[in-house]
Amino acid sequence: MNTPAVETTLLRCGVEQNLELLAQATRLLPTLTPAAYTEACGAVFKASIGQHLRHAIEHYEAVLRARSLDGVVDYEHRRRDFSVENNPVVALQRLVEISIEISEILEENVPLTVLDHGGGENPSISSLGRELQFLASHTVHHFALIGIIARLTGVTLEPGFGIAPSTLKHRQNA
Repeated sequence: MNTPAVETTLLRCGVEQNLELLAQATRLLPTLTPAAYTEACGAVFKASIGQHLRHAIEHYEAVLRARSLDGVVDYEHRRRDFSVENNPVVALQRLVEISIEISEILEENVPLTVLDHGGGENPSISSLGRELQFLASHTVHHFALIGIIARLTGVTLEPGFGIAPSTLKHRQNA
């Protein structure tokens, strides 16, 4: 079990990392045409930028909903709101809302329970800081896929988009 100081550091780092990732997406969206946002890419699971972004957004919403309601994170039962994957304006609005809520998290490292739908019988005990750490990793993964789709369709990305912060740091120090 982590000490309160470690949990506070985990929470602060998670907030910072996730805010930067969400900012990357908010900078990307205005550069995309609706067709670029919704076009399925056969090379990447026949998915679109919008589908990957919706998936990431709904994971954030699962954690934030648990934080404000009952403390139970259920990543499997998401809204699957197709307006997010089909309309970049809706996605941008949701990203802004999520960013505001995450930026308001300060020392509130509440305990969470994460449901296991992979066949396990026992839920996992977690914390808001740990789930923010997961969200950052999960988001980088989907942003990497978004980056592949974007590059294959001729969309220019900002440097570092879809690359893990630790990888960027390693490259700077190498």
